[in-house]
Amino acid sequence: MTTGPADPIEPASTSSAGATVRLLGDGTPLPVGEVRGTLEYVLTGHEGGEPSVGVTSSGAVFTVAYDETIRSVDGGRSWETVYDFELEGAPVDPYFTADPMLWVDPVTDIVYTNHMWPPLVCTSIASSADDGATWSEHDGACGTPDVDFQKLGSGKPGPGVNPLAGKAHPSVLYLCYNKILAFTFGLAPVFAGGTSCATSYDGGLTWPVERLIAGRAFSPAGSLGLDCGGGAGVPIGAPDGTVVIAMPGGPAGMCLGRSRDSGLTWEVVAGPTDVLGTSAAPEVGFAADGTMFLAWQDPDYVTWLARSADLGDSWEGPWRVSPPDLTLTYFSALGVTPDGRVALGFVGTPNEADSPDEAPDETRWHLFVATSDDAGAETPSFLVRQATPPDDPVQIGPICLGGAGCDGSRNLLDFIDGAIAPDGTFYVAYTEGCLEDCSSADDSDESEIAVAALRDW
Repeated sequence: MTTGPADPIEPASTSSAGATVRLLGDGTPLPVGEVRGTLEYVLTGHEGGEPSVGVTSSGAVFTVAYDETIRSVDGGRSWETVYDFELEGAPVDPYFTADPMLWVDPVTDIVYTNHMWPPLVCTSIASSADDGATWSEHDGACGTPDVDFQKLGSGKPGPGVNPLAGKAHPSVLYLCYNKILAFTFGLAPVFAGGTSCATSYDGGLTWPVERLIAGRAFSPAGSLGLDCGGGAGVPIGAPDGTVVIAMPGGPAGMCLGRSRDSGLTWEVVAGPTDVLGTSAAPEVGFAADGTMFLAWQDPDYVTWLARSADLGDSWEGPWRVSPPDLTLTYFSALGVTPDGRVALGFVGTPNEADSPDEAPDETRWHLFVATSDDAGAETPSFLVRQATPPDDPVQIGPICLGGAGCDGSRNLLDFIDGAIAPDGTFYVAYTEGCLEDCSSADDSDESEIAVAALRDW
C-alpha cells in the first residue's frame, strides 16, 4: 500500500529558550559567555508519546505520533501527516499500536517506521525512499516472544566477515528489543529479561538472524553476560560499520552490546564504572573519526556523558551534564556532529523529590538542551539552555517510569530522541504533557508530540 501526504497542521505554539548556564564536566559553574544559535520548540498538533526523530539528506524532518508518521519540510516549524499505520479488520483501533519507532538510514536515506504489531509478538514496517511521498509496507521482525520496547537502527556492513552483509542491500538494519522470558530451574531463576537484536540484510524485508545480547539474570551455568539489558537505546553504526547499542545496568553498571560482523555475533563490554546507570534508553553517538559518546542518567537522576576512542574498550569521563540546581533529570536525546561537537536533550526540574515517580504535585518539569563545543577536551564544558519557558512546563507533578504498572502520570511514556540535520541543526522530539490551561498535576495528563530545534550553534 502507498499513501501520500495529508494537509499540513499548523504549529500550536512556539517559544524562545529560557534560562542558560555554563558548567565544566565536574560541575563547576562557569561564566555563560557567548551563546550562539537559537533554540525554539513547536507543538506539532499531533497526539503521541515517546517519539523518535530523523532527518534525511534533503533536510526533511520526520517523527512519529502514535500510528502517524509526520514530516516537516520547513525546519520543524510546521508538520503534516505523510503515513498512517492502519490495519483493516484489526480488533483494536491502530491508534493504540505499541512503541512506534522511526529511523532514517544514513546509508540509503530511506525512512523507516516500525510498529509493534501484533503487540509483544511481531513488528510491522513501512518505508519510504522519496522523503515520505510514497510508502511500502511489509512485515518486520517477529523472533521469539516477547518483542517489546523495540529500537530500529542501521549502518554500513561491519568490518568482520559476514557473507550476507552488503549483498542485497547497502546497509544493515538492526531491530533490538526487550526479551522478557522469566522461568525457573528448581528455585533458581534462569532468565528474567534482557535485550535481543534481529538483523536484516535486505532493507528490512527479512530478519534471518536473532541474537540474545545480555540479560539481567543468571542461568544455573552462570551469567548470561553482564548484569544489564532491557530498555536499551538505539543500535548505532560506527563509521567502520561496527554496531553498538547501549543498555542500562544493574550492579555492574552500564554496558554496551557490540557487533563487528553485522549482527552474526555480539559481545558485551562494560560502560563507565565510575557512575552507575539505570535510566531507560541510554544513547550512543559517533563523530566522523569514530569517537563514541554515551549519555545516560544515574540512580540519582543526574545526566552524564562519557567518551570512548575504542568502541567501549576504555572510557574517558564521565562528566556531569545537568546543572547541580536540577535535582532530577530524565530521558536522553543525543546528537553528535561529524566534527565531534555534542548536543544532548533531557527533561529536568529544580524541585526537590527523591525520584520522578515520587515528585510532588507542585513539581515543574522543563526541556533542557546542553551543548559542548569542546567535547574532546580533558574536561569538556557544557552550555545548558532551558528550551521551555517558566510558564510552559513539559509536565507538572510526577513522571511515572514504571511502564504498564503505572497508575497515572504515564503520559510522557519511556523516552525522547534527538538527531543532527545536515545543516547542523539539533532536533529533539519529546512529549508535551501540559497543554492549554494546565496549572496543576491533575491537568498534566496530555500527550502531544513537540519538537525543539537548536539552530546555528
